[in-house]
Amino acid sequence: MNERNENDIVATIRALRDAWERGDKDAVDEHIHYPLLVISMDGIVSLDSYPLSNELFSKTTTWTHSTTRRVSVEGICGTKAHVSINGCRYHKNGTIFEQYYVIYILHKYEQKWKVYAVSEIAIPEKG
Repeated sequence: MNERNENDIVATIRALRDAWERGDKDAVDEHIHYPLLVISMDGIVSLDSYPLSNELFSKTTTWTHSTTRRVSVEGICGTKAHVSINGCRYHKNGTIFEQYYVIYILHKYEQKWKVYAVSEIAIPEKG
């Protein structure tokens, strides 16, 4: 894999997640190529804006922050890349409420890597 591409891809993913946690929709949109394909347990949807605000998420889950355990560029071929990440989401009291596993598919669009498909699995913590 091209090390520069790999570094740029990881930087894109980190910037996207940081922007989401800050609630900065404009910064989130800089890293998404719409329409965004979202693969869920219910099927696949095509979205013209990012699907979830951190404000709503924190109200419905008591989420305060997330940590990322691993970001891995699984493969790059030309202008397409697959990235997997996993981590944890935390309650206000500091306990973990779920682990998440995400696959991002990126495309290099106008010389910038952007996410155009995402699939997430969130596993609630038992306790």
